[in-house]
Amino acid sequence: MRVLALIGGVVLAALGVMQVVSIILRALIGKPVPGDFELIQLGTAVVVFCFLPITILHRHNFIVSLITDHLPRRAKAVLAAIASAVFLVIASVLLWRMSLGSLEIRALGEHTLVIGVPIWWALVPIMVAVAILVIASASALRRDLDGLRR
Repeated sequence: MRVLALIGGVVLAALGVMQVVSIILRALIGKPVPGDFELIQLGTAVVVFCFLPITILHRHNFIVSLITDHLPRRAKAVLAAIASAVFLVIASVLLWRMSLGSLEIRALGEHTLVIGVPIWWALVPIMVAVAILVIASASALRRDLDGLRR
């Protein structure tokens, strides 16, 4: 999990450096890094999916606690289990549909417009991250169900 988050952090840092270089080049010579917006789009998708599994495992996702703060512990545990079950379903459907879409994108040979990077290259780490997200979601659900039994 941490390796995946580390990969996301490295990609995010690289995107930031590339964007700064692109801005400097645009200011100095009038030409940005070719395809900078395409690389930002692909890289941002990779970053988001790399961070999702660890946020699920450590409960760092957004929680609207205005109502739930005043609920009994058991009610909070039930809500957490329901949320984890819903997220597991969403992550599983996402893995299924993205797998089919990724295969189609690769078969069609889709690539970015400016620099011609094959889009499926970004989908490889994303699919790994989504598969790990399914595992993390199942683990979170198991932990929530264990908490209900106590």
